[in-house]
Parts: sequence; C-alpha cells; structure tokens
Amino acid sequence: MAAPGDHDAVRIGHFRVVGELGRGGMGSVLIGVDDKIGRRVALKVILPEQRLDPVRKARFLREARVLSTLDHPHVCKFHDFIEGEDQDCLVLELVEGRNLREAMDAGLDRAARMTIAMQLLEVLVAVHGKGVIHRDLKPENIMLTPDGGIKVLDFGLARPVDDAGSLSGEFLALRPDPDDADAGGADEPARVVPAGRDDPSKTRFGTVLGTIGYMSPEVARGEPATAASDLYSAGMILHELFTGRPPIPLDLPAAERHRRAMWAELEPVDGLPAELTILIRRLESLVPESRPTAIDAAGMLRHHAERPRRVRRRRVVAAMWTVLALFGAGMTVQYLRAEHATRRAEAEAATAREVSDFLVGLFEQASPRIAQGEEISVADLLARGAETVDASLEGQPEIQAKMLHTLGTVYYQMGRFDEAGPLLDDALALRREHLTPDDPELADSLRASGLLARALGRYDHAEALLTEALEVVVAVGGSARSLESARLLIDLSAVDQDRGRWEAAEGRLLEAVAVLGRHPDGVAAGLTDALFDLAALYRKLDRLPEAERAIERCLELDEEAFGPRSENAAGDLTELAALAAMRGDLGRAEELARRSLEIRIEVLGDDHPNVAHSACALGFVLVERERYAEADESFQLALEVYRRALGEDHPFVGSVLHSLGRIAARQGELDRAAELLEASIEITAAAKGSDHPLVADSQRELASVWCEQGRTEDALRLFERALEVLEATLAPDHATLERARKDYADCRRAAG
Repeated sequence: MAAPGDHDAVRIGHFRVVGELGRGGMGSVLIGVDDKIGRRVALKVILPEQRLDPVRKARFLREARVLSTLDHPHVCKFHDFIEGEDQDCLVLELVEGRNLREAMDAGLDRAARMTIAMQLLEVLVAVHGKGVIHRDLKPENIMLTPDGGIKVLDFGLARPVDDAGSLSGEFLALRPDPDDADAGGADEPARVVPAGRDDPSKTRFGTVLGTIGYMSPEVARGEPATAASDLYSAGMILHELFTGRPPIPLDLPAAERHRRAMWAELEPVDGLPAELTILIRRLESLVPESRPTAIDAAGMLRHHAERPRRVRRRRVVAAMWTVLALFGAGMTVQYLRAEHATRRAEAEAATAREVSDFLVGLFEQASPRIAQGEEISVADLLARGAETVDASLEGQPEIQAKMLHTLGTVYYQMGRFDEAGPLLDDALALRREHLTPDDPELADSLRASGLLARALGRYDHAEALLTEALEVVVAVGGSARSLESARLLIDLSAVDQDRGRWEAAEGRLLEAVAVLGRHPDGVAAGLTDALFDLAALYRKLDRLPEAERAIERCLELDEEAFGPRSENAAGDLTELAALAAMRGDLGRAEELARRSLEIRIEVLGDDHPNVAHSACALGFVLVERERYAEADESFQLALEVYRRALGEDHPFVGSVLHSLGRIAARQGELDRAAELLEASIEITAAAKGSDHPLVADSQRELASVWCEQGRTEDALRLFERALEVLEATLAPDHATLERARKDYADCRRAAG
C-alpha cells in the first residue's frame, strides 16, 4: 500500500489511485480514476493479510455479490470486482458530499429531512425486494449528494434473507469490530466473540455484527437478523433525524448502550406530528413482528408527507358544506350530545350512590354505637360485606357484581384464596348473565378468576379464563396492543412457565414489554411484572446475563415507583438473590434474601404466600452454604404458610417438600428424604403433569437417594425416566440436565 501522497504511483487494474477516503482494520477505500473513460470511482481494497482469512475473504465477496444485484438510484452503484495476486478490490460509485451524521450536525430543514427519510425507506423497499438485509444502517453509511438526494453505502455486513438463520447466537463479550473504519467511536460497531468456529462463509454462531447505537434488540441479543431488523435501524435514524436527538445517547458507555439496545430502551419520541410519532414508534418496536414492512412504512410516511396538501384540498371543499350545514347539523349534534351525556351521567350517578350507600353502611359497622366496644378489623369488615352484599344490592346485579368482584379481589391480594373464590365466582356468573360478551367488566372478572385459578394450581382452568379475557379485551379495544391485553399476556406467560412452555412464555413477555415500555403508565400497568417474569424465565433457562439485566431494570423501576421497602422491591430481591447464588456469591445472596423476607413480613404479615416465597429464597441460599439446620427451618416456615394459604396439594407445597428432601439427603437421613421426595413428586405431577422438568428433577433427587439406599435397579430406571424428560425440555448444556447426567453416571459406577 502506498504512503499518503504517493497514490499516483499505485495502479489497480486499469485504475490509477489519486487519493484515500478512509482506512480500517480490513482495508482501505481509495479514490481512483478509470484510465479508459476518465471516470472517478471508489476502490474498496482488502488488505493482503485479511485476504488470506477465509472469513474476511467470504465477507468481501459477499458484498460484491449483493451489490451486483442492486440497481437503485439511492444505493451506491457497483461497477466491478478485481481479483489480483496481492489484493482484491471492489470498484464502486464515488459518492461525493457529506454523510447524514455531518448533515444533521449542521442542521437540516423539514423538507430535506422528509426527503431523506422517504428515500431511505424506498431503498429498503428495493433492497428487501431483492431478498437482501443491510444489517448496518446508520447515519455514517448514508451520504447526501449535492442535489439533496441520498446514497446508502457499505453493504459489507449485508446478507441474503434466506441466509439470515446463520446470524443467531447468544451475547458473550462486547468488543469493537476491527474490520470497521469507525471502530472506537461513539457508534462503534460491535460483535460478540464466538465460542467456536463454524462455516467460514457464514457469520458464526454466537456472533453479533452491527453498530451499537442503531442495532435492533434481537440482533443485540444475538438472535437472527431479519428485514425487520433493518426497519428498526431505519426507525432509529428517523427518530434522530426528526427529533434532533439520538435514540440512545452517544455519551453513554458502550456496555450501557448495548443493554439499552437489547431492550429497546430509547429516548422518547416527542414534539412530532402524531402520524410521524406513530410510525417511528412502530419501527422501534421491541418485537420484530410488530414493525411495519418497508412498503408499509414508506406508505405511512408518504401519507404523512402529503397531509398538508390533503388538508388544503379538504378545507376548500369543506368550507362550502360547512356554511350550508352549520346551523341545522350543529343544533342536532348538540342536542344528541347533551341527551347522551345526560343519560350516562344519570347512570353513573345512580351507580355511585348505590356503591356509596353500601360502603357507608359497611363502615358504620365499626362505629362505637354499633360495635359496642368490639374491635372491628379490616378482615371483619370484609367478611360482613361479603355476607350482606346479596341482601343490600338485591335486584341490582351489575352493582352487586362490582362489589363482589372488589371484595374478592381484596381477599385475593391478601392471600386469602378460600374467601376470594366464592366472591369472584359469583361476580363472574352475574356478569356473564347480565353483561354483553364484549363488556370490559366481564374481562375484569375473567382475569381475576383466572389469576385465582393459577394461584391454586388449576392451570387448565386458569389458561381458559385468561384466554377468554384476552379475547374480550381485543374485541373491546380493537387492538391486541392495549395495556389490558399486555397485562393478560403477562398472566398467560406465567401459566406457560408453570407448564414448562418456555418459548411461548418468552414470546408473550417480550410482546408485553414492548407495549408497556412505550406507555407513560407502563409501570403501573405491569411493566415490572413482565420484567420480573422474564428474569425468572431466563434464570430457569440458564441465560444468566439476560436474567440479571431484566431484574436489575425491574428493581430500578419498582424502587422509583413504589419505594425501596415495597412488596414489589421485595420480590425483585428474591430473584436477585437466586441469581447471586447461581454465580456463587452466597454472602450477597443471603443478604438479599433476608432483606426480602424482612420487608415482606413488615408489609404483608406472617401468613401471606409471598412471605413463603422469600423464605424459600433464603432456604435455597442456606442449603448452598451447607447450613442445613437453618435452611430446614426456613423451608418449614414456607411449608406452613403455603399449606395454610393454598392447601396441602398446591405445587408450591410440592416444591418445598423437594427442598426439604434434598436437605434430609445431605444430612444422611435417607428414609426421610425418600418420603419427602415421593410426596413432592406426587403433588407436582398432579398439578403440572408427569413430563414437567420440576417433576423430573425431583425424580433425579429421589433416584440418588435410592442409589445410596442400595436400590440400584430402581434408581437407574428412575434416572432414565427423569433424563428423558429433562433432555426433551431443557437446553443441552442446562445445569439441571448436566447434574442429572452426573448423578446417573455416579449411580452406574456404584452399580459396577
């Protein structure tokens, strides 16, 4: 390669090099002149040492093939490919001007911004129509020509759509991509260091290529890139183009910017017309399926751009009709509005009076005149309300259902499921009988009864009720993207997790996060519930970095919204404790679990099921610290609470019995361990099915006990049954499956 200033001495084929545009880890981009026709071109040259690497060579050839299929006025033209003895070269159109980053920094008027956005989406329509994904759209790869148009450059990461399946993998370690000339800047391209080598003609499994600031969430997480990934990047470019602010601030550390990219945690789109805001938000959806196609996006933007002309035309036509119709229509509309508002106000006032009278009568029960010195608790008032609601509201089924639903929901939130059940059942029956099938209050009752059914371990019934509620909400709202539907997606994902349907659960949760994360009331509507459940799911799947990111964001939001000593924060601490234990940081895990238990006892009292959840979290940590007596005490506390609140046959009881069985086995109490584990298997299998991984894990534990007791043949058969389930439901390298294989091998070794 010639030194700067000596370019005239360099020739590539029939091109004379006259300058250099840029230099990167993979090669240089030079300015050349075609001696035959005098045309100035860009020469993209791969370095000799990179040329010997089959992966780099394949990537360079792929760019040539991709560009050769594209012929669009806003895509950098491909002229030729030169393969020489020492170096390979792409001959490209020389695009003169400034890139979009420089243009945005200098300032663009509205017309210029709209032209750029429209042409960018037209490029994606053409590129995707040819079956190609760009994969690295960013302002630096978009040039503005002197005539105000754009040229999209750098198809070095582009790939045919039908090859996108090779672009998946899990995030391992972030580092700048040395192949990109921009590496090290605020928008550094990033890739994931792969665990091993695959076909060098493809992006290796475990590899993520792209630019952090404009990378789609799925690509940032190491999942397959699709055409929807390009649309997300385009949405971020439009976000910055029209608001003047990058969606992810450039001054953040690379790791934080990558975390935000994974969860689509972007700066708000504000101050723009509604149509444009909606388009950008849809393009920036966390869920790829929620994004419009390039054709749809271009149509939406075109419709917005033409709005002023449509408005002017409509105004001319409407002005004439308005003069003619104003008097008569105005009087009619005002009359109808007044009539409707009067009827609605009267109905709401009547309902409010009935509810008010009922509550006043209920709370009068606690007055000294009626109580006669008797101390009336909240629980007593609820019980008296439940006893009198039928008589007090007879003949008013809708108001009666409202009060039954409210009382039942309060009992449910107190963890008193036996009292909640009949009230919620009666409310649902009344609403089915007296409301239309698409009434939102019917959806409320279906969801409340579904949540109770799940809490009691009746998963089939829970799923049916929650699915019906989602259908009602979608029918009412006209869209499955409403806050209510997102809340129901979270509820249904919990049932999926109960059933071991991990992929379905993840899909529902990611969709819910996408909806709630963009809404100002998202936290109140359940965003942190979705993040918590997502963290728990990733922990079960041994995807610990993703679990930690989800739960840390969840705790941050919960503490901000509800306070550091809230029930929500306490729940987050249990999940953080479990993750700390899995990392081996047992001191930190114990501290988190104890803090969670303390907060929950303070907030909820001693008998709430969530107190038992925290006691279990503490018990797990104490087992790992081999403090078995303390662990046994913690699990016994959880067992007592679960049995009182949920009954003897609830799956939570089965889970605690499993843990107590493990403790007994580690202390050498083999007969007691076997008895506890057999009871656990019976309860969990009845609730979740015999092919659930939790059942299989208890079978593995029991088989180990039997092996120690000398029941080798029984143990080996049980191990084989457990392994069959675990191999069918867990990832090949899951810790539980690896433990089962090791225990099985130990038992076979003991059997000779």
